[in-house]
Amino acid sequence: MRVGLVIALILGTVSIAEAQIAPNPFGPARPPEPMAEQETPTKVLPVAHAPAPALDPFGGPSEPRQRVESPKVIWIGPTAQADQKIREKMTAETKIQFINTPLEEITGYLHHLHGINVVISPKVWKQVGPEGNFAISINIEGIRLDSALDFMLDGFDLDWYIQGEMVVITTAEDAKSRMSLRAYSLRNLDGEKLVELLETTIAPDSWKANDGQGNLKVTPGNILTVWQNRRGHELVEATIDTFTQYHLEVSR
Repeated sequence: MRVGLVIALILGTVSIAEAQIAPNPFGPARPPEPMAEQETPTKVLPVAHAPAPALDPFGGPSEPRQRVESPKVIWIGPTAQADQKIREKMTAETKIQFINTPLEEITGYLHHLHGINVVISPKVWKQVGPEGNFAISINIEGIRLDSALDFMLDGFDLDWYIQGEMVVITTAEDAKSRMSLRAYSLRNLDGEKLVELLETTIAPDSWKANDGQGNLKVTPGNILTVWQNRRGHELVEATIDTFTQYHLEVSR
């Protein structure tokens, strides 16, 4: 009986061993992978952006800046936006070199060179003679187009202005009467004192206060509205620009 018990134990041991090494029908068993450490989820907060500064109607931020820019000007009228763009083009450098050339040929050259419509008023021919008989000799380069036109026309008592998307060459007398409306941002300047300064020092005879056609008015927001001809506007803008750039105070 003991022998039988020993044999039974041996057979049982063999069966267990065979069971332990029996092949896995699904392939070799993989060792268990170590459990990944559970990471604590990180909450990403949205990036906060500073609000953009509020813009004023003249394109500048309401907050003061270290460098003060030139005064912003808005032209007012039916074709004001296009006319103002033409004025900006006239600050480009030009080159005008002609000998005894009719004025109409020079204006055609400027049109192709700068992409600006330049026309001649009939009043010019009444002053200088029949069309085609008035010739100009000029040799100038390296200066702005507006300055070149002033130089070319001044000697013949002629002038120019911008209106209706065109540069119009006319008589000096006619150009004085061509008025337009513009608005200037005065920023920190004293508007009332500036009006008095302009009326007494900048072409004083041209202002309504002195029996002229020009007019000035300070509106809410410290905006100066000006009714003036081209040369008058240029003097007004240059004056405001100087006081703003150099932080000067307007005094009576």
